[in-house]
Amino acid sequence: MNKTIAKGFYDTVVVEIINFYTKIFAGVEVSKRITDEEKRMISLYDSLNNSDKALLFDIMEQISKDTVSYVFGLIDGTCTFSVPSTEFKLYINDEDSDMGMQDSFLAYIQELNTSE
Repeated sequence: MNKTIAKGFYDTVVVEIINFYTKIFAGVEVSKRITDEEKRMISLYDSLNNSDKALLFDIMEQISKDTVSYVFGLIDGTCTFSVPSTEFKLYINDEDSDMGMQDSFLAYIQELNTSE
C-alpha cells in the first residue's frame, strides 16, 4: 500500500508541479491572472540559457522531492517537528499506514533513478 501511495504523491506533487511550471514558463495560459511574482519568475527564466533552464527544473524537482520526503518524515516521526510532543498518524482509506512513508517515498525515487 505504501508504495502505491508514494507513487501517487510523486506523480501528484513532483510531476504535476514540474508540469505546472513548465506551462507557466512556456507561456501557456495556466490561469487568467498571472501574479507579479510569476511575471518575475518568467522574466528570470527567459534570461537563462537552455542549460540553466534545465538546471532550474532539476532544482525544482529536487526541492519537491525533498519537501514530500520531509513531510512524510514528520508523519513517520523521523524528522523533528517544531511543536514538541506532537505525533502524527496517516490513515489511508481508514487504514493506518504503519509509518514508513518516508522510506517508501525515497525507495520509489531510488527505483525511478535506477530504471533510467
